[in-house]
Amino acid sequence: MIDPDKKLREALKLKDALVVACADMTLTAGKNRYQKPQLKVTYHTHDGNDLHEVWPLATKKQKHDFLARFVRPHLVDRHRPFTDTAPTKVTASQHRFRPPDFVIARKHGRFWHLRQKIFDVDSVITQDRLQAMLAQSRGQAFVRAN
Repeated sequence: MIDPDKKLREALKLKDALVVACADMTLTAGKNRYQKPQLKVTYHTHDGNDLHEVWPLATKKQKHDFLARFVRPHLVDRHRPFTDTAPTKVTASQHRFRPPDFVIARKHGRFWHLRQKIFDVDSVITQDRLQAMLAQSRGQAFVRAN
């Protein structure tokens, strides 16, 4: 079990970390430059700084990683199994996935690399505690969700 309070505190202390509150999430099916299937996940923030994550879905290992690392945490109705890995079927079932409350990204060269997604923060951290953490964050980039 991940402690969201601890993860947010650690991320806010890092100079090369970007912590954003996710407002919405969009799934887009597509193909890469080699015409292999892929799924592009866009995490929308309130200030327009969108973060993108691309999941290649050509091999068995890629599909297994997608099911374990994306579908399992994002799935809203866990009582119904979800095993589709075709990008068009995943985008058609977009209503079954929930956006994370926070996305933590680290600077990797010119790009941001998504390191962690935190769910269900409201049930663990109170708004007052969240505001106190933000006040101590030394002015780093942060976008607050409503």
